[in-house]
Amino acid sequence: GGLQALLDEGFEDGGLEEVGAVVVGLQVENLCYQRLTKASAYARNRARPFIATNLDQSWPAGLPTLMAAGGACVQFVAYGAERDVDVTVGKPSPDLARLLVDMYDLDPATTLMVGDRTNTDIKFGRSVGMQTLLVLTGCHTME
Repeated sequence: GGLQALLDEGFEDGGLEEVGAVVVGLQVENLCYQRLTKASAYARNRARPFIATNLDQSWPAGLPTLMAAGGACVQFVAYGAERDVDVTVGKPSPDLARLLVDMYDLDPATTLMVGDRTNTDIKFGRSVGMQTLLVLTGCHTME
C-alpha cells in the first residue's frame, strides 16, 4: 500500500475532481501510506471541505499501551495537504455540543458529560456549560 500502489491504480492520471470532500478519522484496518497520501492530495484543493471526525491523539484499544488514534491520521493528511481541517465534527466540537443540546432539549446545567479525555470529552461538555466527570479508565489520569 505505498507509492507503487498509487501508481498502479493510475492515481497520477487524475480523479481528483471526483471527490467532493475529505473526511478523516481513525481507520484501524488497512491503513497505509497510499490511503493517507491520497487523502492529502485531495485535501490540497482548498475549495474541497476537509473534515476531521475527531482529533484524539491516542486510545487504549484494549492494549497495555496507548495507540495512535484518529487525530494522528488527521495530522498526517493535514501536514501533507499543507492546511488545517475546516471543521471537526466530533468531540470536542462546540457546534456538535450545541446541536445535541438543541436537538434533545438538554439543560446543560443539569447534563453530565462523562469521558476519559480532558482535551476532547471534558472540553466538549464544558463548551456548552455541562457538568463534567473525568473517569480514569482511558487515556488521561490525574497526573
